[in-house]
Amino acid sequence: MFHIRTLSLSDKNKDSKIHIEEHNNEDKIRFITEGQQRMIISNSTTSGNIGIGLNFNNPTSTLDIQGNLSVTKSIGIGTTAPTKELEIIGNINIKNGSYYKNGVLFTGGGGSLWDEGTNNHIYYNDGNIGIG
Repeated sequence: MFHIRTLSLSDKNKDSKIHIEEHNNEDKIRFITEGQQRMIISNSTTSGNIGIGLNFNNPTSTLDIQGNLSVTKSIGIGTTAPTKELEIIGNINIKNGSYYKNGVLFTGGGGSLWDEGTNNHIYYNDGNIGIG
């Protein structure tokens, strides 16, 4: 019987490696470049989570990114065919943060032409308003 505790593939100078199960029953595959872990595939939560980031060891989502994300084309949330750079089908909740439009804090009451006033007043900045 042949047992390998850790399987590791490396390049000639050993600064790029693929480690399979560093410890007994760990169930993780680690990708290392320039001597630092860059990606991990973990089955410790039985969901096959993937973690991307420098020395990131414990992904908690299916795809967990630690660091910045750059996307060349479009991102769709709730859609597989986004028509804009970011398209969201569903509700957006901004919690403990702010929404900016063209770098300026947006405080409108539902549209860019509406402004929140004081004393429960709402102001419309352009054009006419029809009632009834």
